[in-house]
Amino acid sequence: MKKVSERIYLKPVVDDDVKGVFKLVQRLVDLAYYEYEFFDLACMKALFALELALKKRYRQLATAGFANPAQWSLKRYLQWFLENGYFETESADYLDQLRYIRNHFAHPEAHSFGGSIISWHITAASGLINDLYEDKDLRADRKRETSRLNSALNRIVQHGASLQIPGKERQSVYAFLIAFLNNKQTPNRYHFVYKPLFKIPAQYAAGDPIQPTTAYYFNCTEVRLSQNGVGGFDENGREIFQLSPPLADDLGDIEEWYRQYNNYIGTLPHFPIIDSQNIVSIGSKLLARFHKDDA
Repeated sequence: MKKVSERIYLKPVVDDDVKGVFKLVQRLVDLAYYEYEFFDLACMKALFALELALKKRYRQLATAGFANPAQWSLKRYLQWFLENGYFETESADYLDQLRYIRNHFAHPEAHSFGGSIISWHITAASGLINDLYEDKDLRADRKRETSRLNSALNRIVQHGASLQIPGKERQSVYAFLIAFLNNKQTPNRYHFVYKPLFKIPAQYAAGDPIQPTTAYYFNCTEVRLSQNGVGGFDENGREIFQLSPPLADDLGDIEEWYRQYNNYIGTLPHFPIIDSQNIVSIGSKLLARFHKDDA
């Protein structure tokens, strides 16, 4: 049978029982090419495997001072690992959403199916499981540096910024941030995404369908902050980008764009959330690649 899906990856150190469940999950995903509802079975098994993985990992980590988890619920396990820095995400809402779907599978009230639209739960579950075995100190350093740099980037780009990439025309951007920092590599590798100003539709109305604008991506190994902005460089010192406040010649156009944009999102308030989805997707793919770095 032809394999039509991307292979699910779990780190070699993940418990064998958990990996055994995910072999079945992968098989169900492959068979979903022929039977659509197999995606739902795969998601169910993946989320059950996440709970199993949390229990197994907690027992590995348990010392005399640890609580006895005999009566712990999935919510309590997720809360403990979140509070103790074992997940890349810091969003309790994200974890609650996965727990809600798991409970829906465990305690159904009617027959329903989602198909491939809910298959992201499989990636989410495997990603959280891999998170459990990453270096916590590196994660803490990664989050601090990401927060520091994104704060600096946001100050520059909050009202539009000028982006210069060698060999390309200068662009005005409304979004520029670190999607992921890989500090497992030497030197560190900073992965950036950005979005140039886009043409606001001439006509639009509440309820119109929304699509995210294109997110562009590049990476560098060194970031330099200055009073004039932020610069990125490769391992040979070659400039990758310069981000700076808008040039005087561009200010009028940028101010007009933001006037139109604010009117646009006033009518379509969900646009910023939907527009960020492909940025989140890039970050998720980079994290999945990061999990494989020490394979």
